[in-house]
Amino acid sequence: MSKIFLVTGMHRSGTSLFSNWLNNCGINMGDKFLDVEISNPTGFYEDKKFVSLHKDILNDNNRDHFTLDNNLIISEDKLLRAQKLLKERKNIPIWGWKDPRSILLLDFWNKMAEDLNFIFLFRNPDEVINSLERRMIKNKDFIFRSKYYLSHRRSTIKLYAESWIFNNLKILSFIEKIPKEKYILLDIKSFKRNDKAIFLELNSKFKLSLNYNSLDKIIKPNLLKEHATVYKLAKETRKRVGDTFESLKHKETIFF
Repeated sequence: MSKIFLVTGMHRSGTSLFSNWLNNCGINMGDKFLDVEISNPTGFYEDKKFVSLHKDILNDNNRDHFTLDNNLIISEDKLLRAQKLLKERKNIPIWGWKDPRSILLLDFWNKMAEDLNFIFLFRNPDEVINSLERRMIKNKDFIFRSKYYLSHRRSTIKLYAESWIFNNLKILSFIEKIPKEKYILLDIKSFKRNDKAIFLELNSKFKLSLNYNSLDKIIKPNLLKEHATVYKLAKETRKRVGDTFESLKHKETIFF
């Protein structure tokens, strides 16, 4: 039986870096990845077929990846596509996929693949907001939208903050419903500081025989920039951001 891993976290939380590393250590994260972009020069490490399915589910519900909707409807044809994706990979001993949109579909995938394991990543909220802003500025179309963005910057930052809260609360809620043996919850900073400890824990917890590849061979200087500006948020929003971050830190899997 295959061992399957779903890797996810809020956008700009280091999931691409982690999936790149997993792929180098021996977990097949896909054969056809999304193309490299200026906002993610080392690659997304997202399987095109899974991303396409998730986007189509969101489109069916008239939603995008920043949705705060808990009630996505999955049509029969999307269910069949998901089954096909799993069937196509049934002979791969150890494999997985990564997509931040998977957070919106955790219950769905957990039912589809009973032997599914989960790796959840989180990151400081202000660093995520900062990274989302920098990604938008790097976008080739930004010059045409810059005036609009600057005039709506406050509402956009609020959207990013609300999305960060929503996605991470989804993770926190979901891990309460599954055995601890089936998941790891990890601050991306912990991974950057001691990838060897995380590697040993993966092999031990999930009974794997992966081959260690140092993160130093993958990571580039200034990747996952830390110590971002503390954004001005409404008092109530800042409190919910802080409370959610504390809950994540409290629930984080301890490696060392």
